[in-house]
Amino acid sequence: FRAAQSYLAELSKGEGPKVSIQHLICAAVARALKSVPEANARIIGQRIFPQAHVGIAMPVNLLGHKAGKSRELSMTVVSKVETMSLRELAAATQKVVKQERSGQMSNPFLRHMLNISEYLPQSVGNRFLNRFDALMRNPTFAQKVYELFPITTGVTNPGSVIPPDLEGVLFRGTSI
Repeated sequence: FRAAQSYLAELSKGEGPKVSIQHLICAAVARALKSVPEANARIIGQRIFPQAHVGIAMPVNLLGHKAGKSRELSMTVVSKVETMSLRELAAATQKVVKQERSGQMSNPFLRHMLNISEYLPQSVGNRFLNRFDALMRNPTFAQKVYELFPITTGVTNPGSVIPPDLEGVLFRGTSI
C-alpha cells in the first residue's frame, strides 16, 4: 500500500486529473478480470457469457451536494475500464461524479430504474423487479440491458467517503 501511495503521489505531480486509490483498485480489478475471461462473465439463465470488456460501477457520495437532497448515493458507470490509463479512468469518473452530484444522472438506464423504484408502490415495484429478473434470463434481453448498463463488476467503498458521525446516514459499510 505504501508503494501504491508513493506511486500516486508521483502521478499527482504531473498534469491531469487526480488519481486516487479507488482508481488504482478499479484499474487492477479490470486488468485482472480481463486476464481471466471466465471471471468477467455474466450468468444468464443457465449459461455463462464472457464479456469482451470490463465495466465497473462505483459509488458516488451525494451528501452535501445538490443531488444529496433526494438520495445519499449514486454510482458511476465506466465501461471498457481495462483499456484506460489511470488518468483516463480518473477523468471519466470525475466527469460522472460532477454530473451525479449536480443532480443529472449520467446513465439513463440507472435513472429510469431508480425512478421506478422510488415512485411505484413497493408491492408494484417488487412485481416489476421480479418480472425484470425473469426477463434477464433471456440472453437477447440481457444483452440489450448490458448495452445500456455495461457493468460486469462493482467496486464499492462508501465507508471511506462518509464520515462516521454524519447525521442521517442510513448505511455504512465497505466491500470489494
